[in-house]
Amino acid sequence: MILFFSDVHLGLRSHSIQDSNGVYSAELDAMQALDYICERSKSEDIEMVIFGGDMTHTNHPTPPNVGFLISWFLRMDSLNKPVFIITGNHDTSMYHHGMIFGKSLNLKNIKFIYETTYSEPWYDWTIRFIPYVPNKTLKDKDAIVNSGLAEAILESKDKTIIVSHVQESSCKIGSESRMLSRGVSLFDADTLKDRKFLFLLGHIHTMQSYVKGNSTIIYPGSTSFMDESDLNLKKGFRLIDKDGAVYFKEIPGIRKFLKYTIPDGIDPLEFFRDSRILMGSVIFIDHFFEEKLNLPEIYKFFKDRECLIGNIKKRSKKDSTIQDNIFIDTQKSNYDIFRDYVNNYETTVSKSKLIDYGIKRIEAYAGINKGN
Repeated sequence: MILFFSDVHLGLRSHSIQDSNGVYSAELDAMQALDYICERSKSEDIEMVIFGGDMTHTNHPTPPNVGFLISWFLRMDSLNKPVFIITGNHDTSMYHHGMIFGKSLNLKNIKFIYETTYSEPWYDWTIRFIPYVPNKTLKDKDAIVNSGLAEAILESKDKTIIVSHVQESSCKIGSESRMLSRGVSLFDADTLKDRKFLFLLGHIHTMQSYVKGNSTIIYPGSTSFMDESDLNLKKGFRLIDKDGAVYFKEIPGIRKFLKYTIPDGIDPLEFFRDSRILMGSVIFIDHFFEEKLNLPEIYKFFKDRECLIGNIKKRSKKDSTIQDNIFIDTQKSNYDIFRDYVNNYETTVSKSKLIDYGIKRIEAYAGINKGN
């Protein structure tokens, strides 16, 4: 089987505290997820490991994070199994490559893929790898990935696995919505009905899989929680067998992002004392309490349980019937709302073209209103 994971974002520091070694909680989550993936990769059923991009949160990872990654790559290399690493948009820029140090490690079993033309056979499948690569401008960087994807699709025969770091037009987006560039290019798997593709994709942090035409699109999601959009989700990786069957495995031990809604008329501290609190979690709180909250006591309550408060929101009573998933959806950007509308709209016109056109119109309108 293939173990496929993506979007570690080592270096992200949101909803974190710093330990005595200068490492942030979110960085420890990323490291713990990588440690678990290494352990799971030791099992005999894992024949190959593939990473789908965004190992680091920036293209200039800190020395401690690079040191951890070098140690992790050495451990993975010692498993004597093929490991393929592609870069995502966060790993690269027009002037730097966050994984470039991999070239000097002289690893036997890990291949860092720096071009968009590399392929590898696996049983009766052909695996095509399409990473992000640095170029003259950020626009060129996206264009190279899109060109590589189009070329791989045109050249592919039946039973092709395409590994890349791109957004398919029907995917559900989550915590990465704040990280996506405006006008990010999409591709529509509906246009590939004549051949069988399995897309193993990074970039989207929400774990999901779906079928369009003869193509199956797989997003393992990010390996740890990043913001409030990740509430009630699972974080892990995918396992793919030689017949194309796909399984999900949750990563244990990382911090959970949990939401508590305090009912109207209930004292917050009494509510939490009667609740089962998961140690080491990041807590998001909604409340309808009319009086001023005793914030120092609430923060102390969760600190004693090694929890971190991510956010506290006061909700009005008229909001009490709003479901949590709807409330989270209202945080989407104009671009995300437009994409969702088009993807649910019945039309024979190419949805990717409609989305590209609509985003340009949104950007043009935003520019006019800013006086540009």
